[in-house]
Amino acid sequence: MSGSFEIRNFFRKMPADLIHEYFAARHGITFGVPEEGSEQTEFDRQLADWKNLPQEIKVSAERDFIKINDMADEAGIRAILDEAEFQDGGHEKILAQWEDFPLNRRVFYTFLHRSELWDNACLFHHSDSLPQNWWKKRKGFGHLKAETAPEAIEALAKRLGDYFFEHDGKGKNCRVEVLRRRNQDYFFAYPEDYSREVLEWNGNKLSARVAKQAYTVIFIYVQDEGTLDLMCKGNKTRIYEIQELFAQTILGIEKLPENERDSRIYELAPLLKPNFKFRYEPSSIIQSVAISKIRLTRRYTWDSRVVLESPMWKKQPEKIYEILESFSKACPLDSFFVTQAELKVVVLNEDGKEVTETIRLTTPNLCNLHREGTHAVLRKMLIDSEIEPRDLSDGGQT
Repeated sequence: MSGSFEIRNFFRKMPADLIHEYFAARHGITFGVPEEGSEQTEFDRQLADWKNLPQEIKVSAERDFIKINDMADEAGIRAILDEAEFQDGGHEKILAQWEDFPLNRRVFYTFLHRSELWDNACLFHHSDSLPQNWWKKRKGFGHLKAETAPEAIEALAKRLGDYFFEHDGKGKNCRVEVLRRRNQDYFFAYPEDYSREVLEWNGNKLSARVAKQAYTVIFIYVQDEGTLDLMCKGNKTRIYEIQELFAQTILGIEKLPENERDSRIYELAPLLKPNFKFRYEPSSIIQSVAISKIRLTRRYTWDSRVVLESPMWKKQPEKIYEILESFSKACPLDSFFVTQAELKVVVLNEDGKEVTETIRLTTPNLCNLHREGTHAVLRKMLIDSEIEPRDLSDGGQT
């Protein structure tokens, strides 16, 4: 996401002409246009008009602007391009429409002029933005084809609704939407949650309203790889049962295959060498990479850990190695495994400004990065630097 929403920041970074167009097309009003001969800036006029908007228009605009703000990053652009590839058969049409637009204008333009792409792209972007540790992967499905006919989708919705009603006492209602993205089948499920009381403003009155909200369960099935990613809160038993429910309804098998354990590990030992270099293209958005923290775990006994941290990573990226050298005088480094590392990566954001991304790598193969956008660039940097997960048989830490 491009950051939390605040209306002043939104007006500053979004093209004024598209904001004018939004209010004219969606609400039939003139917005943010200074009077002729006035010394008032467009920005000041926007804030004044926003303050005086009728409540129903302001609520509608806030909802739309929050979505546009959320989509205004590299992952949002990737999601739009993926949906355009599916609907248009390629990127040519949308790229021609975008011309040489900057990122914010591309997103706002898509919202206004390619609305058929918008909702699905927002769903993909939401999925990409979820923390990596919320997902559970299961392998070993071979190349079974996912059944996406309406009857199968309705059956999946009913079984999910029945499952959560039986186990949690929640409502039986559930809706499932299926989308295709590259070689992946996405299933977005919206089971009925418990009733909740919501405080809301209606004009100048504050009142309570009981709402039957929905929550989200996401399945991503990749036939080529025979893998299923599931985003669903719950313990191991629940995850297994939801995976099996999906496999029975969509893949046509009664029992889950034996899960293929991921035996790969991150190759973190090279980070201890002062001459280690992170590799990325000179044209990359990556400006610098530094190690800010290393966790060492004692070999063989695994009964003690040491965390070494350098708060000076930006001004003195080599400081971590001075700390390691000092520690090694008391405890030889070959008595420890590297079991966790934290990297600070300075990248250029969509506005060309430097921002810091944090990468946390934990053995055997845990990583906090998402799949798309800037995080995809960071993942490639890990691969090029040869610290990506690899099989133990390939010579991991010993």
